[in-house]
Amino acid sequence: MSLGRGMTESTAFYRERRAPLPPFSAILGTDQAERLAIGLTLISMALYLFCLVAEWIGVSLNLVDATQSLWLTIVALGGEVAFYVLLRSGISRRWPDPTLSLPQMVFAITLLGAAYLINPQVRGELLMLAALVLEFGAFQLPPRRCRDLGWFAVAVFGVAMAIGATVSPDRFDPRIEVFQFALMLAFLPVIAGIAGKLSQMRLDQKQQRRQLRDALKQVQILATRDELTGLPNRRHALELIERETARARRSGAPLCVAILDLDHFKRINDTFGHGVGDEVLRTFGREGRLVLRADNIFARWGGEEFILVMPDSTLIDAQTIVRRLREHMASPECWASCLRARTTFSAGIAEFLVGETLDETFIRADAALYEAKKLGRDLTMTA
Repeated sequence: MSLGRGMTESTAFYRERRAPLPPFSAILGTDQAERLAIGLTLISMALYLFCLVAEWIGVSLNLVDATQSLWLTIVALGGEVAFYVLLRSGISRRWPDPTLSLPQMVFAITLLGAAYLINPQVRGELLMLAALVLEFGAFQLPPRRCRDLGWFAVAVFGVAMAIGATVSPDRFDPRIEVFQFALMLAFLPVIAGIAGKLSQMRLDQKQQRRQLRDALKQVQILATRDELTGLPNRRHALELIERETARARRSGAPLCVAILDLDHFKRINDTFGHGVGDEVLRTFGREGRLVLRADNIFARWGGEEFILVMPDSTLIDAQTIVRRLREHMASPECWASCLRARTTFSAGIAEFLVGETLDETFIRADAALYEAKKLGRDLTMTA
């Protein structure tokens, strides 16, 4: 019964803390990439509607054939609705082009080619719209696809011009169509090339941002981690320890600090070389992480010294934790990579006392460590 009540309270808590949905999420979705793709689709849909309104104004003025315009309207609106449904439902996520950018642009250029055959009197405006479609490619397509789309537009309009001049030369004067084709051949590939350059700039900036994030992450790691052992370094360890001591002061919970020192480490370096000595340090750090509790702070303090901070632990608890670490490090399997240089460690433990500074706790732990080394090493002493 109490479990059910706890689950209900937990559910209510998360319901209250749930992040608010982004604006127009019912229409655009919540995924950022999906929202961008759907937003561009809706913008193109608005352009379609504007052009179709102009088309039907032409029909009302008897400038355009109504039947052809009806078919153009059905195909245009049906295609846009289909693209929206595929994007919003998430079906397109499984496809190579989840944003459907290239299919939408191919569809738009093909429609413009069909509109060219229906509306020869606005051929210049249709070519301008084709150029606008090519510029959309800079936001979504890779550079090569932008250039390919430019040549596809040239081919579509070239076919439309050829069909019009052949089937209806009275409406499509061949001389004008040749002139139009020459102009189109001059500027559409150039516009597509510019879109490709913009696309390349977009990709370069994206790559630079990724590299910057990686570099910042690496700098953060270097600033907080010991490069040799991967443990928190002294500076970062002090930040973590100060946080734990502040918590201990507030809550009154026990907190113990242990300074660990590898025995005879100088002799290991002198006998086997610094490379083996480094491997001993790495091994101790790696194996220590494996056996210690998740809430323990285990860091390299400097040289062959390590610091171990044990929140919510009394002196007896801390001795048990250090003993468990000592027993683990006594196993030859731990030292497989440097078996001939396996060593022990000495430890000094001090419990943080309310009213004393952190430095005073360290001094007492260091004094206990000195006592352990003086008594023969491989020992744990408490302050």
